[in-house]
Amino acid sequence: MKRLLLISIVSLIVGTSCTGSSIPTDPSSTLPPISPPMSSEIVRESISFNGEVSRGQTFEKKLGQNLIFRLEYFDGDGEGWEIWVGDTAQSGHNYVRYTTPPYRGLNGNTDIMGWHFRNADNSGPRTSDDIPVPQEVKKFHFILNETDYETAGDSLKKLMWSYDYSEEEVDRAWEVHRQLQKATGVLTITHIELGNLVAGEMAWINNFQFTTEFWLPTSGD
Repeated sequence: MKRLLLISIVSLIVGTSCTGSSIPTDPSSTLPPISPPMSSEIVRESISFNGEVSRGQTFEKKLGQNLIFRLEYFDGDGEGWEIWVGDTAQSGHNYVRYTTPPYRGLNGNTDIMGWHFRNADNSGPRTSDDIPVPQEVKKFHFILNETDYETAGDSLKKLMWSYDYSEEEVDRAWEVHRQLQKATGVLTITHIELGNLVAGEMAWINNFQFTTEFWLPTSGD
């Protein structure tokens, strides 16, 4: 499925199976503050809006800089929505994909699913004993154009499979990925209605309401 990045097996972080690399952690593993600081070089344009989406529906809203924000519904591996930002001309290129960890498997930062709000056997609400996953608040990065999308994918490949590359190539990939111009988004679920609350089965989401805010880098001129 296109929402699964590269290998949909486990949510490993970079460095757990890498050798010969000086990389300390997963790139961008720590998301920035919700309100990124401004500088003389970069001004952050803030865009916000509210929305609502129901089971089976996809939500779409135009952002600036020829970007589209989408909650893309899926129903193959469980049910839910993927947070998607990109260009409608490249529907397979999710600009969130290469800049919001984890980079394998389902991504709790960018997927919105019913089981995120339920305990392991769907017999009650999620507890502190369950696998940690973001619930009402989803924070994510995204890049802004096709060129950076390709660059992010190439550099991330070198970081995740560093044993196929020299240490110099990996170090360079780390620096390239770190310096990519990124925007930040936060989606906050303000009301949610769950369905299929049957023990031993998987909950789904009938409907949810949300607010979003995006910080887009723009020229400081």
